[in-house]
Amino acid sequence: MQEFQFDIKEYKKKIASSNSRSVPLFVYVFFCVILLGVVYFLKPNTNKTNKFYFVEINNFLNYNAANELSIKMQEKGGAGYIYFDGKYHVLASFYPNESNAETVCKNLKTDYPTATVFCLDYKEKINLEYLSENQKNTTKTLIENCKNCVDEIYGNILSFDKCEIDKQQLILNFKSIEIRFNDCSNDFMQAFNADSKFNKAKTYLNEMELSIKNLTNENLKPYMLKYEQIKFTINFLNIISCF
Repeated sequence: MQEFQFDIKEYKKKIASSNSRSVPLFVYVFFCVILLGVVYFLKPNTNKTNKFYFVEINNFLNYNAANELSIKMQEKGGAGYIYFDGKYHVLASFYPNESNAETVCKNLKTDYPTATVFCLDYKEKINLEYLSENQKNTTKTLIENCKNCVDEIYGNILSFDKCEIDKQQLILNFKSIEIRFNDCSNDFMQAFNADSKFNKAKTYLNEMELSIKNLTNENLKPYMLKYEQIKFTINFLNIISCF
């Protein structure tokens, strides 16, 4: 029977040789993982969202309770707009940034302990790949114009509240916004005239047109400025949700 002999020197050589091959493989795998992480981090986020902010006075499961508070808010000059998402949110005012909404909300806490900042998200980029070239361009122009109108309406109401412009100038500014908005709205309606899938978007546009028209009314009650402003903004968000 042949005697088995264990050569320790030969064994160490094999281990060393094996390690020398496995180390580069480990390094390769390590850097691949790091690279994938960097690529993922730098990849554009097509689902990125922006936010609009509102001061909410309270919310209810019952419409009648919400409507009662809404009427009280409107008597004091607040919008009293009721937004429903499973609950009835009574909104007093709109702000494009959180800090302004937080400041107003804090000032209302004494009279309305339930006051809070309520925000709604909207997509920064929307999917238009399935549309015709004309529909794509028309929709991009409409969305951009709507966002500008939201900002301009907010800016004009703020200037009016600060007595930087009078009511006559406010109405003139709103009429200018109305003309530009209606032009974009008409282009959209024509581009999607035969497309029934976007009937909801057309309905929201009609509501926005009505809000702009109401803002140019000289006899508009004070609370209606903020009410139509919120209504216009939320219908803008509704349009984005159609794509």
